[in-house]
Amino acid sequence: MNKVFGILLLIVLLGSLAGCKKDAKSHISSALIGKWYLRQYNVRVSSTDTGYHYYIESRFGDTSTYYFCQFNRDGTGVQRIYTEGSAYNISPTNFTYSVADNNITFSSNWALHAKACSYEILSNDTLVIRSNFNYTYPGMAINSLQELKLTK
Repeated sequence: MNKVFGILLLIVLLGSLAGCKKDAKSHISSALIGKWYLRQYNVRVSSTDTGYHYYIESRFGDTSTYYFCQFNRDGTGVQRIYTEGSAYNISPTNFTYSVADNNITFSSNWALHAKACSYEILSNDTLVIRSNFNYTYPGMAINSLQELKLTK
């Protein structure tokens, strides 16, 4: 009887451990999955040290399909994203990502400077991805906020 009880206890413990491993995986919202097309790219750069600041807003046509970001269910994706300083004619690149709450962490191939971004799905067909990062440029501390607005 003790052997049966021991075996049952072992099965329960192993089952609970397997459940924990599943919980630790990235929970990717089904609303995020799919191909999103770039509609707007904004960047705001400022320095409190010198008062230096600039703002760039690049808009793309509502029917343009050239610049895009595709999120796959398995944590992989493909992008062709225009950002400040990139060439207009760019090749698609692969990336990987993970999701936790409203945050996305991208692989090194991601278009924005910061790999840790927040995201917000404004409606079924509008996605906003934001990155905020700080860096030092000779003589000043810089804060940069980049924002992509995409639609399906």
